[in-house]
Amino acid sequence: MAPGPDGGLYVLVVDQSATQPSGPGSRSVLALLDAQGRPRAGWPIALVGWACSSGYWYWPLPVTAADGSVRLVCSAIIAPGEPVHSRAFAFDSRGRSLAGWPVDLPDQVSPSQASVVGDALVVMAQEVGEWDEASAATCGELFPIGQSSGVWWLVSVAADGTLRVGGRHEVPDAEGYGFPQLGPEGIAYQLAYAGCGTKIRTLAFDADGWVSPVASGEVPIWLLGTYSGAGPSDPAVLVAADGAAFLLGEDERTVYGLDPSGQTMAGWPYQADRGPQWRGSCPADVTGCGVDLSTAAVGPGDVLYLPQASRSSRTGGGLVAIGPDGRVRPGWPVVLTRPGAEFWSIVARSDGTVYALAIEPEAGERSSATILAIGPDGRVRYRVTVVEP
Repeated sequence: MAPGPDGGLYVLVVDQSATQPSGPGSRSVLALLDAQGRPRAGWPIALVGWACSSGYWYWPLPVTAADGSVRLVCSAIIAPGEPVHSRAFAFDSRGRSLAGWPVDLPDQVSPSQASVVGDALVVMAQEVGEWDEASAATCGELFPIGQSSGVWWLVSVAADGTLRVGGRHEVPDAEGYGFPQLGPEGIAYQLAYAGCGTKIRTLAFDADGWVSPVASGEVPIWLLGTYSGAGPSDPAVLVAADGAAFLLGEDERTVYGLDPSGQTMAGWPYQADRGPQWRGSCPADVTGCGVDLSTAAVGPGDVLYLPQASRSSRTGGGLVAIGPDGRVRPGWPVVLTRPGAEFWSIVARSDGTVYALAIEPEAGERSSATILAIGPDGRVRYRVTVVEP
């Protein structure tokens, strides 16, 4: 999801029916809803063979420009045995492809986040590398942050489709890396971890690879990973546009708020009365299976919107809004009434409106997908179901 023009909302639905993600059976459908949740003329658009969202914590969501046009980054397997290829698409508010688009992105990097600066798409791309098991072992089994590829570029695509690959950025002295967060001016804020995840250093860098240390601090707990299965996992961290950071503790109940200088903000940490929401499920007989953490969001004024698990089998999950003072905002949390329902993804608009994707169980062990538009006071303005079983 991404905010659209005139109070609307872009909605991306991905069908990955192939045996491999981004395979020939993939299909992505992009729709534009108006301010009341109704489909706009000229939409939806189907991109056959392309997967434009992997469901990961930091994957590029659709992003919008000031004129209401939309950008998205998709992946596909062009030929059997070949690596996954990435391509950027752009459409105006009427559903027409912008001149000069789509644009193929460099194959040596893997996109991890996207933003729009002015009218240009800026993509955070990570160098494809292997996980360093020896480094992971140094921090023990509880938090194997280890050292995967800690190399990034900022890749930009101008409104006319001109591609620019920025300077290479690397942090060689950190034990692990959180994926950078892109600010509104195209500056990437990145958390570098040391001391087995207890010491945090925030760095900022631009498309030319210029690096500046922003802040440093210590977090006396393990950080929660965004994936629960076997193998490496990125720490659950969100960075606001002003450089403030929110970190989820390994106990799943403690949320730290750090100001742009790296110091704990007044009123934090926030202690939740229930754990965060996880997406999906794993069969008991599948080894190494894991689930992904539902996507949280930071809205205007550094308000953190965090999906939470249900308190009992009689209700669904909830969505809590935590203000910069570490307290729950009036009117929150918003709780789904259907048992087994879960919030999977959150998007915050500049006016304080929050869009939340709810996955609700239906007959025959199937599920529906419904979008809730929620005002700053916690009142649901509308509900629209975008996927029926």
